[in-house]
Amino acid sequence: MPRRYKQGADGQPHPAFYGKLPEEFSKADTMRFMVETDLKLSGCVSADMLAALRAEGYDYKDGNLVPAGKEETMQEKTADATPAAPLKLDVSVRVIEPVKNLMGFASVKFNDCFVVENLKIVQGSKSLFVGMPSQPDGKGGYRDMAYPVTKEFREQLNTAVLQAYEVKL
Repeated sequence: MPRRYKQGADGQPHPAFYGKLPEEFSKADTMRFMVETDLKLSGCVSADMLAALRAEGYDYKDGNLVPAGKEETMQEKTADATPAAPLKLDVSVRVIEPVKNLMGFASVKFNDCFVVENLKIVQGSKSLFVGMPSQPDGKGGYRDMAYPVTKEFREQLNTAVLQAYEVKL
């Protein structure tokens, strides 16, 4: 959940959710907060939460809160309205002696202004793939710390990293 702090009416900093204090929430903000809390606590959106969403006139589809009866998600409308600027990816690869199926690491610089490090180049059963930077989740597994949101960008990122890896070999 994106949390930042914002100054409240009492002049003290309080946790904000998407830049808003709870008293500033719209109905959609409240529903989004409840869904994300449910996801954090149980790892899925419960049937009770889905029923509460429907009672308030919302659906939860593909990770998005959508007004009931709408075909497009709010993110899709925003994406359709503003064309994305081309994204420049500068990839640097560090090839290592293979450790099990780990073949190397990569760092990606986005538009010369943001870097994500420790992407893993992994040999899968069929081909190479790119694993996102992750850390232990405390439950015996791992949780990605940075990851592509769209399928198209995931493909673009994988292609760029794997091409840089092939060049480095």
